[in-house]
Amino acid sequence: MKKSILFKTKLLTSLLILATIFSCVKKSVSDETDPIVGKWFLTTVNGADVSSVECYSDSYIDSSASNITFFIQDREENGDCTTLVNNTQILTIQDGFYYLGEEALEIYISGSTLTWVVDADATLIFKK
Repeated sequence: MKKSILFKTKLLTSLLILATIFSCVKKSVSDETDPIVGKWFLTTVNGADVSSVECYSDSYIDSSASNITFFIQDREENGDCTTLVNNTQILTIQDGFYYLGEEALEIYISGSTLTWVVDADATLIFKK
């Protein structure tokens, strides 16, 4: 009888410890949602507001933190839209940097603004 009570006490204690651990893990995972998660719409190209310009206004980045989709359009002189990028890739996050494969993306997020420095000649700003 004493062994049964001792076993039940140990089992109950173990279950309480596990429940505490899992409740903390669940809470910390939901609190650590990466700021890149969501759909971001192109608003600015190299300092010029393009938020109401046809083609550019349809451009976006959409991320689930494990994948990222780029849909970027350009407007030609005749008014036609040309799709520059339309793909989804695996996104990794390491030490606060975003990577596509081995290539680090120069992305900065402040609140609802995402700035992507594509290269020395192109900076794109997106808003959620």
